[in-house]
Amino acid sequence: MNDPRTHSRALPQGDAGERFVDYYQRLADHGLAPEIITVTPHEIVTREYPTLYDWLGIERPVDETMEMGRSLYLRIEQLHSHGICHRDLHTANVVLRGNEVPLFIDPAFAIDSNPDMPCYDLEGPERSGVPVPPEHATQPNDNRFGVWWDSTGPVPTLTSAFGALADVRDSS
Repeated sequence: MNDPRTHSRALPQGDAGERFVDYYQRLADHGLAPEIITVTPHEIVTREYPTLYDWLGIERPVDETMEMGRSLYLRIEQLHSHGICHRDLHTANVVLRGNEVPLFIDPAFAIDSNPDMPCYDLEGPERSGVPVPPEHATQPNDNRFGVWWDSTGPVPTLTSAFGALADVRDSS
C-alpha cells in the first residue's frame, strides 16, 4: 500500500534551488531518496517518511540499532558509488521507508564526487579531499569542520547514534 503522506519543502532561489532539485532527483532515481511528487519554482513535494532521528527516539534492542547502522553504512556506500557526496548526513537528514530502508533528504550541500576516492560522508573532508560546505565552515561550533559519520557538533551525528564508523564498517 502506498503511503499517501507528503512533505513540502521551500526551495532556495536561483541556482541553489536548481541544484537542490537536480541532486534530489538523482538520489530518487537511484532509490536513495523519497519519491518526488511535484516540483514548482518555489517548493518540492515528496513522499514523507519518519526521520532516523525519530526512529532512534524509540527504545530498541541494541542489535536492531546496530543493524540499522550497518544498513545505513551500506546505503551511504551506494550513494557514493553513484558519484554523489551529500556533505550533511546526520540523523535528521535520513528518513526511513517502511521503518527500515534509509533514504537521504536535504541535498542542499551535495556535490559530485569520485567513487574511487574516500567518501566525505563516511571519512570527512581531510581523508576524502572534499571541501566542507562554506555554510558549515563559517559556523561558530564544531560543524565548521563539516558533518560526516564521525564528526562532532550540535547536529545529531551518526556516530552518536551508531558508534564510530570503524566499528560499524567492521561489523558489516
